[in-house]
Amino acid sequence: MDVKKQKWIIDTDPGCDDLFAILYLLRQNDAEVILLSIAHGNVHIDDTEKNTKKAFLINEVKPYPYTLRGVSEISNSPLYADAYHFEGGMGNIKEINDLDISSIILDSTASPVKIIELVKKYPNEINLLSIAPCTNIAVAFMLDPSIAKLFKTIYWMGGSLRSRGNVLPMSEFNFAFDPIASQILFKNFERVVFVPWEPTEFITLGLEDIERAKKEILSEGKTLNENTYFYLYKIVEKFKSRGQENLQICDFYTIAAHFNHKVVKSFFVGELRTIIDSPECKGALKVDKLHKHDFKDFTDALNNISKLPKRTILVVDEIDRDNVLKELKLIFIK
Repeated sequence: MDVKKQKWIIDTDPGCDDLFAILYLLRQNDAEVILLSIAHGNVHIDDTEKNTKKAFLINEVKPYPYTLRGVSEISNSPLYADAYHFEGGMGNIKEINDLDISSIILDSTASPVKIIELVKKYPNEINLLSIAPCTNIAVAFMLDPSIAKLFKTIYWMGGSLRSRGNVLPMSEFNFAFDPIASQILFKNFERVVFVPWEPTEFITLGLEDIERAKKEILSEGKTLNENTYFYLYKIVEKFKSRGQENLQICDFYTIAAHFNHKVVKSFFVGELRTIIDSPECKGALKVDKLHKHDFKDFTDALNNISKLPKRTILVVDEIDRDNVLKELKLIFIK
């Protein structure tokens, strides 16, 4: 008997970290990515579009999900992270640069328009993975505010909960790129699981982690996807070559929490907002209110997320690395 697949929209700006999250979700047997929405972010949208297409070739799974290009930032203050992700956003690795994406053609529809169409067609059935500056989601809301209540669950990565930023002194990249868009989500959207920067900051991915995943896959008698392993190994190796010990893949941790609830060691319930009116602190987070709760664990919280008061979200505060690495293996299984 076929299992009914969960519907997903991914809003992404690949970026090496996004790549791991995209591949992981595409490999889930009980998930169907019905839209991959491309955003400005880690690199210019021309490059994030190219990198999304390259992700499909690295993944080796067809058919490709329906993919659309998004819109420009609302805040008109873009930052790019090519200094971290290397030129082009995917490690500037020859083998990845040489991938032939000419046969992958995108529809000309803007992704916010399609987001509205899909969530209204499937109300409360679609999960959203937001791992980019959330401009596309905010624009969709401005076009049709009713969508704020129509997602099943939103998994959202971004923000610096303890003011330990990674691009500005107090701000994480996704929020600093488009702080107005993130504030629109905080004020209006429901059923949100929010993963800020700090829980993911020190849980990084090294070559030894990828090698261990390969060893375990083979020892379990499963088939290794040599293509995916080759390219992802190259990416992590490139980061190590410049003296950086490991790769930060915060986006992967965000989606792993959905499929393995033990990834989340601790969480809290609260109301947050984005600072948008200070040049020095744009994109920084403020906790407006903490809520007491009696959830037994993260599973219980997810099962009851629809009962949270307006503007109240689940905030992941600590991540378990061992359970994250258990989920990593799926990316490399043929």
